[in-house]
Formats: sequence, structure tokens, C-alpha cells
Amino acid sequence: MDANLKKSGIDYISVNAEDDKYSDMLEKYNVNSVPTLLLFDDNDNLIKKHIGILTVDGIKDFIT
Repeated sequence: MDANLKKSGIDYISVNAEDDKYSDMLEKYNVNSVPTLLLFDDNDNLIKKHIGILTVDGIKDFIT
């Protein structure tokens, strides 16, 4: 999904779910499947969660 995120032109952070340093965050947001897209507000509150691949248009719809 990184390729579609890059094409969408939005800022994002990609996390490797297999890296143990992210295990607390993955547990906190109940990330059990890859890919999972999380959308946060300016105060780091989770707004939306999507599990699975999205097209570029799907990503743009997800963030609006």
C-alpha cells in the first residue's frame, strides 16, 4: 500500500508490524492484519481505521 500512499500525495508514516519496537502501538490500536491504515487528528486521537489495501482514490476518500 506504500506505493498508493505515495501516489496519493498525503503525508504518512509506515510502520513495520514485524518490528518488536512497535508492538505496544500495534496492541494499543488493535492492529492484527496488514495492511492497516490509521488516521489520527492533530491531537493524536484515532479517527478512522481501515484494514486492507486501498486504491489511491480509496485513500483520498478515507482521509476526507
